[in-house]
Amino acid sequence: MQSLFAGLDEQARQAQAAFVKARVPGTRPSLPLERYAGSYADSLNGTVQVTVRNGALRAVWGKGFVGPLEHWHYDTFVARWDDRRNGSAALTFVLDETGNVAELRVGGATFGRVPGTSR
Repeated sequence: MQSLFAGLDEQARQAQAAFVKARVPGTRPSLPLERYAGSYADSLNGTVQVTVRNGALRAVWGKGFVGPLEHWHYDTFVARWDDRRNGSAALTFVLDETGNVAELRVGGATFGRVPGTSR
């Protein structure tokens, strides 16, 4: 078991290093932050609510995943969850052909924008 978990830890370290290495510094979000705010839903994973607070994005996903979003690059932000035991997560906003946010991707989950929420 110890070797199994050591291997998993090493895979996680390598994935984190690759994520950091792939960062493109000096980029900006495609849209003003207010345009990312809204509700994003997935039938399996629930709803992520994104708001703007004090000039920064904030996400709420259930009870345990609440926290500020820091711009990473382009339209990707990193959630620094208030409950540090949950670590962090990359959230990528996907624009449609009209330049509006259509989806939010977190890990392997894709959340569609709930119609009528903030734009």
